[in-house]
Amino acid sequence: MSSPARRPIVGLVAAASTLLLAACGSTAGPASPPPASAAAEPAGAGAVAGTVWVANEGDGTLTAIDAASGEVVTTVSGIPSPHNVQASPDGATVWAVSGENRAVAVLDAATFELLGTAPTGASPAHVVLSPDSASVYVTSAGEDTLARYDAAGPTPTGTVALGAGPHGLRLGADGTVLVVANTSAGTIDVVDPVTLTRTATIAVGSSPVQVAVSADGRLAYVSLAGQSAVVEVDLTAQEVLRSVTVPSPPVQLYLTPDGSRLLSADQGSTDAPGSTVSVIDTATMSVSETVRTGSGPHGVVIDPSGVVAWVTNLYDDTVSVLDLTTATVTATVEVGDLPNGISFTPRTASRPSTPPSLTVPDYSGPDDGGGTGSDHGDDGHAHTAAFTDPPAAPAATFPASPGDHDHIEGEDGHDDHGTEPSQENHTVHGAGPAQEDHTQHGADPAQEDSSHAGAGSTGDDGHDDGHGAPAGPAPERPRVAVLATFAGVNGAVLVAAAVLRRRDRDRPRHRPRAGATPSPA
Repeated sequence: MSSPARRPIVGLVAAASTLLLAACGSTAGPASPPPASAAAEPAGAGAVAGTVWVANEGDGTLTAIDAASGEVVTTVSGIPSPHNVQASPDGATVWAVSGENRAVAVLDAATFELLGTAPTGASPAHVVLSPDSASVYVTSAGEDTLARYDAAGPTPTGTVALGAGPHGLRLGADGTVLVVANTSAGTIDVVDPVTLTRTATIAVGSSPVQVAVSADGRLAYVSLAGQSAVVEVDLTAQEVLRSVTVPSPPVQLYLTPDGSRLLSADQGSTDAPGSTVSVIDTATMSVSETVRTGSGPHGVVIDPSGVVAWVTNLYDDTVSVLDLTTATVTATVEVGDLPNGISFTPRTASRPSTPPSLTVPDYSGPDDGGGTGSDHGDDGHAHTAAFTDPPAAPAATFPASPGDHDHIEGEDGHDDHGTEPSQENHTVHGAGPAQEDHTQHGADPAQEDSSHAGAGSTGDDGHDDGHGAPAGPAPERPRVAVLATFAGVNGAVLVAAAVLRRRDRDRPRHRPRAGATPSPA
């Protein structure tokens, strides 16, 4: 986990080593998962046909798993730092965000061909589609925005400002409400996806990462990485109703089709990895069962029949297959490096003759720092430095426990890869944190909208042309003019000094009162 390729994500919830991990409410201890296998047969497989897609952020790949057999169908390469992946509701396409290239990309689910790409904002986090597969929504944690795209392009059709660090998001079943978790702000935003307007902002607690929305669009469930808890929120009354504690800081959530159970992937942190999925009874808002998975369960998805679930294990590069009828892990599938987002489509993919390799354009631009990983530097992003020092949590209806959420994301803006958190859209080498929209190399932090490399020359637009100082000696100023300037300045200084001395001599003297305390310097 120490390699540069792992930095973007490793720690959507990198809580401090002193994080208080709450006990689970289940009466039975979690069972141990079976050993990893690339071709294990999951329980209930006969009833489940389709493809499970996994975003492997560490090595820039997508893994396609046959849902019925548990075998890896193929690995698609060429999507730098894919933090999240989403199959369209109609099953025809698969979407992923590239944090490094600040892009959203769409693949043909059958042929694995790249159908199109579009630029996103800084630190793209999650992507979802409308129920009719016509519109696509992407959160950009680095710019605190939600962008909408026409899926036919994809073509941008609008952007709305959100709270700080927008990350996970989900739509209601009918597509009339969209809910976003703002990791840095400690809030969720409710958005009308048709008009693309924010209709409500609700304080929920410390480091909300992902949401699940009830079928009727009335309730939302939110994972709170900073409190090792999941809360239930009334979207109409705009208030937290109930909460439940889980064993480790949770990340993704997923509701069963009938809404009776909620699965929470309890990732934990790099210092204290979690290893469980909590099954929450939504009627009582309590943990009914706890299932032991691999290390750092992050993403979770359930098939439409509610029989099988799949969970990505961030820290051991595997996917656990869960039989929800018995609450047990029936298989463990090896995937790529740092598996994060996961999605299911009922369409069964055929194994290609050669592993597909894509080329996603780099939309990050030459002067915005590029970035690695999900550019959350996240809860970054993936989820890294942006959330290692989360802000104070907003008031909630339950006490907060200490914890960190290291993404992005958040940062976040958040380019959380070794730069100062307040720097945005720039590359800085030895510069101060207040610089914006410029490239500097040892320059004064007050300079803006320019590029500086020592004392290099400037072009017509006042920017460094990259060729250093101009050829030949600098023109010499006339000696007479220099002497005249020196004499004039010197005379002005002498006159001013004389005036000050006379004023000081004529000013009445005052003594401090006895026992008075001198004011600080």
